[in-house]
Amino acid sequence: MDRVREWLLLAISGVLTLMGLVLVIAGRGVGITVMIFFGACAGVAIVVLRRRARASAQLGDPGLEVRVGDGLAEVLVDTRRRQRGAGLGLMIFGPILAVTGAELGPSFVQISWLLGACGAVVLIALALGWRSGHALYFSDDALWIRGGSRLLYPLHWDNVAGVELFELQSNLLVGIALHDPARVVASVEDPSGGEVTRARARLDRAMKTTRLLGMGHAMINPGAYGVEPVILLRAITRYARDPRARAELRPRSTLATPAG
Repeated sequence: MDRVREWLLLAISGVLTLMGLVLVIAGRGVGITVMIFFGACAGVAIVVLRRRARASAQLGDPGLEVRVGDGLAEVLVDTRRRQRGAGLGLMIFGPILAVTGAELGPSFVQISWLLGACGAVVLIALALGWRSGHALYFSDDALWIRGGSRLLYPLHWDNVAGVELFELQSNLLVGIALHDPARVVASVEDPSGGEVTRARARLDRAMKTTRLLGMGHAMINPGAYGVEPVILLRAITRYARDPRARAELRPRSTLATPAG
């Protein structure tokens, strides 16, 4: 169903982008707005379809074996470059829509300027040193997940019961089922050195929600860390199933901790 929806989005966006071109040729300034907006929608659909095709090809390759240090970093972090690109895109995209879409009314113009302002805020925050603080750590005992500046928890390799790929709103996610979810909650740490009670409660709620969605106990969005979904899936599966493979991984104490 998602694939049909994305092909429809691509087709409709392509037609409306061409209509925008016709309006430009006819001398209507709003045509530029239509072209930019629906052209961006078509671009998103193309990216999603290409990502799914790449994942399908990787899933169909039985010889694909992934190991940390061979195309996969020991620490995967949501990079500043990715955040900077998103902020810059909003800051450029918003004002262009506001200037070219005046015919669509004041509400559209205000929303467009607001998008541009949001992009500027993101860029300013990055310039002042802000980072998301989210990261994955591959260590010899567990996959450690950092969810911001106040949450760090391990998915011990011997606690992983299964790993699957799921799709939610056109995003490919890695779901991890655990033998003992309570063990994870009990192992929660606060990187800032604060009280872990709230962090444990937040993680417990998140795991219960993931379970209700039928995606195991822990859910990871690989795109947030700049890694292919199937690559992450194969890596976690390999280290969970093969204790000897974990010898490739370093102790957590030797891994650099990204600033958050």
